[in-house]
Amino acid sequence: MGRMRRLHYGLHRIGLLLLETIFGVILQGISYRLSYLDYYLSLPLSEMIPMFILPVLLIISIYLVLLAYGFIVTIKRLHDMNTSGWYSIFTIIPFVWLIFLFIPGTSGPNRFGDDPKTIK
Repeated sequence: MGRMRRLHYGLHRIGLLLLETIFGVILQGISYRLSYLDYYLSLPLSEMIPMFILPVLLIISIYLVLLAYGFIVTIKRLHDMNTSGWYSIFTIIPFVWLIFLFIPGTSGPNRFGDDPKTIK
């Protein structure tokens, strides 16, 4: 799967954090509109689906893609530390990814590939 240096890992995770924040704000806006549920329940289902259900499903789908990408990036970082990618499951806990940012990778090639510092 490859290896990833600390700088690239940090930039990817900060980008993911920004995207998750943007989509979280959008989802919060949708849920705020749902707080007027009495009005919207009086609407026919054919009007509710495009207004709420489709945007929510789209945002949830985007979140799942971002979650998968976060796992892939973390697995590459763990491979740089010559560690199993299964430890990426700990990134479900908020900001645990910061720990992986400060642990240096192994020097030279390891079982997951060549050192990304030497590859040009």
